[in-house]
Amino acid sequence: MKKVALLVETSHGYGRRFLMGVAKYSRLHEPWSFYITPKDFHQKFPKMRDWGGDGIIARAEDRTIVRRVVESGLPSIILDPPETCDIPTWAARRIIRVSPDPGKIIRMAIDHFLNQGFRRFAFCGVPGRAWSDPRQKNFILYLREQGYPYSIYKPERRKDLLNWETEGPILSEWLRRLPKPVAIMACNDVRGRQVLEACGGVGVTVPQEAAVLGVDDDEVFCELCNPSLSSVVLNVSRAGFELAGRLDRMMQGNDLEEDDFYAVEPLYVAERQSTDVLVVEDPIVAEALAFIRGAALKLMGVSDVANKVAVSRRALEIRFRRAVGWSVHDEIQRIRLNHVRQLLVETELPIEKISELSGFAAASYMSATFRKHWGMTPLAYRQKNRM
Repeated sequence: MKKVALLVETSHGYGRRFLMGVAKYSRLHEPWSFYITPKDFHQKFPKMRDWGGDGIIARAEDRTIVRRVVESGLPSIILDPPETCDIPTWAARRIIRVSPDPGKIIRMAIDHFLNQGFRRFAFCGVPGRAWSDPRQKNFILYLREQGYPYSIYKPERRKDLLNWETEGPILSEWLRRLPKPVAIMACNDVRGRQVLEACGGVGVTVPQEAAVLGVDDDEVFCELCNPSLSSVVLNVSRAGFELAGRLDRMMQGNDLEEDDFYAVEPLYVAERQSTDVLVVEDPIVAEALAFIRGAALKLMGVSDVANKVAVSRRALEIRFRRAVGWSVHDEIQRIRLNHVRQLLVETELPIEKISELSGFAAASYMSATFRKHWGMTPLAYRQKNRM
């Protein structure tokens, strides 16, 4: 039986989901014996001589962890290694590096906010963290590309981040000064909860004045926030399953052909109270959007929306495109396709039932629309994003 050290936090959703994927692979193949210490980010390395392990899966919170992994000589997976951390060439073919794709996460988050009508943005990260800095960098790049104003939370002293009693008032003042309404991207769910707490402390209403979005979708944690926290869902369980297979092959003596990096992709935004808002000045368009979001999963069309807001179809289309940037039909299809995508990942429902639950009159039309939008069939998408 192979022995694998799991030096990954079990106190956060990201680490737990990754380990669930690893566990499923182990159950379906030869069972592994795991060394695990249920803790937060800072993990305790096993005593290598006494342990006699075959592989390591470790969260790299600092260079020390990376160095210990390299020195072990064992086939390994390193989660979120620092960007400035170099792995020697002789060790690179026995180590897989893993990080969520920051560019795709940010694009999904900002596009979500844009669809809600936001045109001002802010980012709250934790400077120096390997999972925060790349997200901030991509946040800036994407918003510059799109031409929208943004603000970045930058505490003057790094030591202020170590104590919430010290940092809380600093973050609260930054939030108070932000132009409103504003869409705030937090680097992860923990940071998102702190933003929500700081907003409450200075009377910034969420989501009316500030919509807040986290990353990782730790469901229990997000639901315990007040208001509940929306979050970008990452395909972490799938990553854990796939990478456990690669680790297994390395432990059997098959080194990687080249330096290996795995990017964990985002799936969708799990929307909760912290982003449940529409920012549109035109009252007719705002009413139309609210109706679409409540009825898009039923059999309805553009004419139904026009009748609801009591204007002609042509007048609605002109006002809608001017306010939002796309057509009424595009908005209905966007909501339906996002629902299809979520059901494909989270359920075993057949395509016909998913089509029905998502407001499509025929599964064939839904499949063609899905393929045109996402570049693959619904079945291919399900296979790609599930374990």
